[in-house]
Amino acid sequence: MHLWDPEPQDLLALRDAAKRNHLGLLGEEDEASTVGGAPSRLSMPGRQGPVATARGLPGKDWNDEQRQKTAHLIKRQRLHIRDLNHHHEAALERLKQAAERQLRALQAEVQQLRDQLRRQQELNASLEAQRQTHSEPLERAEAEMARLIALQERERGAQADEQRRIRQRVDELEAELSACEERDRQGQEDVLRVRHEQEQLAARGVEQALEKLAALGLTFVVYHPGAGHLTIPLQDIACYQENPMAYVAAKCSVSEDRYRQWLSHFQQPTCEAVLPGGGRCALPIDRVDSPQRFVTGESGCCSRHKPGSRLRTAG
Repeated sequence: MHLWDPEPQDLLALRDAAKRNHLGLLGEEDEASTVGGAPSRLSMPGRQGPVATARGLPGKDWNDEQRQKTAHLIKRQRLHIRDLNHHHEAALERLKQAAERQLRALQAEVQQLRDQLRRQQELNASLEAQRQTHSEPLERAEAEMARLIALQERERGAQADEQRRIRQRVDELEAELSACEERDRQGQEDVLRVRHEQEQLAARGVEQALEKLAALGLTFVVYHPGAGHLTIPLQDIACYQENPMAYVAAKCSVSEDRYRQWLSHFQQPTCEAVLPGGGRCALPIDRVDSPQRFVTGESGCCSRHKPGSRLRTAG
């Protein structure tokens, strides 16, 4: 495996060099031209005069042997390259099959979550229909009670027995109304509970999907001035969503207020000093590129309004 691995152009270069034959060696063509008696002298290319015939040099048999060895070596190298290609293709196919299996598993899990969500939505619709069904008797009871109250007002002064009957009916209707209100309240609580469970289930499904993607090597990257591109671990996503500014400020080793002041300065590098008339100086100043180097009350001011400059002016 440590022997010379010639390229096709290397073998062609050797062949061309042998054809030029600057050493005056006898090759196959030279041997063919000396049939019937070897010449006693050879002419060297680029020289004049006789040159002694090379003795003891390999002839056609030696050339055939070298060609066979070269062909054998090339064949071995081609077989080796073919084996490497087969090995690479097999490894690539295994990786592809593993990725497809993981993808199918994720798709099946997502479909399962969708089915659970659909069932929860159907249950929610059923509870909503029940709530509407309960609300209809409530409306009828309210209308009936209003009618009876109106009747009671019109027939005021009638006999006491009729008044007691009407009052009893009113009490019954009030009890029925209270029961309907209780059922309506319970139905609303059931709807809210199902919605909460549905939201928890959906959030858990998203969290599990994110965990699967993170296990497959997916990373979550955000960009913020002063911090650059931040890779957020899966366990920090909730913290980042709750307060991105505080998260980035912690990454920059500064407080959130200081980071916000620096960000305002970074986006619009002008003097923030307040003039006697109430307006801002707004003179362009040099931008501080790092939150750590930003000094509150100084970095955001021009040379006239820096604290040190005001002290010198007062002195």
